[in-house]
Amino acid sequence: MRFAIFLVSVFILAACTSGLRVDSSEEAHVYEMKSFNGVVDESKLVIRDEKVIDEFISAFRAANRHRGVVDMADPDYRVDLGKDSYFLWLGESAGTVMDTADTHTIYELPEGSAERLRVWLEEQVLDG
Repeated sequence: MRFAIFLVSVFILAACTSGLRVDSSEEAHVYEMKSFNGVVDESKLVIRDEKVIDEFISAFRAANRHRGVVDMADPDYRVDLGKDSYFLWLGESAGTVMDTADTHTIYELPEGSAERLRVWLEEQVLDG
């Protein structure tokens, strides 16, 4: 009986987990997107600043998972962290991320994180 309760608890915890499992990376690449399959020419932004990379990773890890088939507009950005890639949509105060290897799950970014990423990326585009 205790084993059954343990298994149920494990399944409940597994179902309640949110956020992406994102590995640390020394470098990130961000691309503006034309569509799910196409990047804007010469839009590659290389990020080596550890604090900025940590902001992306922290935001992705803190995101809330929403499973199921989703119909999404074309992404604003693709973010490559190490060997993994993510599509990123950013609005004024909201953001969504999707692992390119799992297009049936989206993750809603925490409001403050989405806004910080949006502002940072806008500053890079204006400065670039």
